[in-house]
Amino acid sequence: DHVGKLGWLDKVVSAECVLTHDVRRLVDAVTARYAGTRADVLRLAVPPRHASVEKQIPKPVEPLSPTTVNADAWAAYSGGAQFI
Repeated sequence: DHVGKLGWLDKVVSAECVLTHDVRRLVDAVTARYAGTRADVLRLAVPPRHASVEKQIPKPVEPLSPTTVNADAWAAYSGGAQFI
């Protein structure tokens, strides 16, 4: 809990969510593993905001097509077949 005085938000760049649930879980795991502070890890994990870019309509992401995997390439490794 913060004991100091909180400041006002001057502006909100956009409604784009930058701290998703998955990113928050990852940040918590990194801070626990490497004894960092959440603020330091968040500063590195969340990219800088650019209002002009966020105002643009995002291009739709095309789903990746499934690829075939040559199982023989993993045969030399212990548990290679299970990895695939």
